[in-house]
Amino acid sequence: MRAVVLREHGGLDKLRLKPDFPDPAAGEGDVVLRVRASSLNYHDVFTRRGMPGIKVPLPVIIGLDIAGEIVAVGPGVTGWAAGDRVLVDPINRVEGGLMGETVNGGLAEYCRARAHQLIRIPANLTFAQAAALPVAYGTALRMMTTVGGVSRGETVLILGASGGVGVCCVQLAKLAGAHVIACAGSAPKGERLEELGADEIILYTQEDFLKVVQERHGKPARRRHARGGGVDVVVNYTGGDTWVKSLRSLRLGGRLLTCGATAGFDPKEDLRFIWTFELKILGSNGWDRGDIESLFELVASGKLKVLIERTYPRHRGAQGVRQGRGDAVTAPLTAAELQAKLDASPFISFLGLSVVALDAEKAEISMRAPLRPEFERGRGTKQWHGGPIASIIDTVGDFALIMLLGRPLPTINFRVDYLRPAVDTAIIAVARVRRTGRSVGVADVDIYDEKGALVAIGRATYSTQDAKS
Repeated sequence: MRAVVLREHGGLDKLRLKPDFPDPAAGEGDVVLRVRASSLNYHDVFTRRGMPGIKVPLPVIIGLDIAGEIVAVGPGVTGWAAGDRVLVDPINRVEGGLMGETVNGGLAEYCRARAHQLIRIPANLTFAQAAALPVAYGTALRMMTTVGGVSRGETVLILGASGGVGVCCVQLAKLAGAHVIACAGSAPKGERLEELGADEIILYTQEDFLKVVQERHGKPARRRHARGGGVDVVVNYTGGDTWVKSLRSLRLGGRLLTCGATAGFDPKEDLRFIWTFELKILGSNGWDRGDIESLFELVASGKLKVLIERTYPRHRGAQGVRQGRGDAVTAPLTAAELQAKLDASPFISFLGLSVVALDAEKAEISMRAPLRPEFERGRGTKQWHGGPIASIIDTVGDFALIMLLGRPLPTINFRVDYLRPAVDTAIIAVARVRRTGRSVGVADVDIYDEKGALVAIGRATYSTQDAKS
């Protein structure tokens, strides 16, 4: 199977896309999943870099949050069957361990998990929604509800509100009836947070959040009989130099909620205001199975939205990576990189193809080709001959796959249907990748004239096997 494998700690270059990693087998009490979605969390970055005091057995496939369907059931497993849609609780709460860290995780085609870690996915949730929940939303739920006890009428300041944990905290605070102040780094993020229910937005890149909070909600008082200000709760999981300001934003008896991001907590001042203002610092470490099941209910009922920044198709080379030199995990080819490859070929350069647009997430690319006298069906007719159109279909389909895989692909076969003449016009070729399997890749190509009329359609098949195989 294909898998993203970490063999030593370090930068992104330490991740390798391996096309022939051994398939997992279901042992006693195990199931094997076909991975349908696996989300990326900052903990995956920690695993890649290496964490002090935590020994990660290498090599390992990273990816904590995993959703998929069961393809194999091991001996002793009851209540589960092939085809069941399941989410894996990343934490093994019986034997210990963590998916994507102490055992292989979800950035692969298949994954083995213990049956007691499985949670059935409701029918009205997608695999992507399920895979986005445990680490980010599970932590937020425990921090805000189980530990933090946020309640109606309270004022809650959320730092890093546009992050994975933050967007859930905003929604949970609103569900609890709180007044929500969300900190964001840009106006578009602030607008999106308002759509999720935030009552106030502070753009921390433009203004000091402590100064804004104290201007709007007052400064805290040292005594309960005095009229003081401040907020009831601050959510801080961002760390850095925000700790002292977070504490100074709280009212007398206020609560600071955090989930582990204590890096950078090196205050240059006396922290006696913690006891002066009777503040509480409450940590939250993870989630439990009940938290995930509660999240399922909230999402299924429409009360909680799962925000997914982007998804990558499961076909080979997508998922935000391509297979390049040494199987290093890098981004799909850019428009400039593709154009350079086009221009490097004498024949393609003669066709005059130029990249108009591309979308690696949708596996789609558009190119333009001008009409040349050599392409005319008859001299002076300005009507495209079918031969150049066929060549363009073959080339653009090929480059749609090259965009994802980063290497040339030999053509196996292709077909073209001519629908109407193209006269005195450049043509636009739009290719969409339909399949990138182990052996072949398939792309559909539509040809339009400059007015948007469909001129021809084609389908091409290419070999995706590595040259070494």
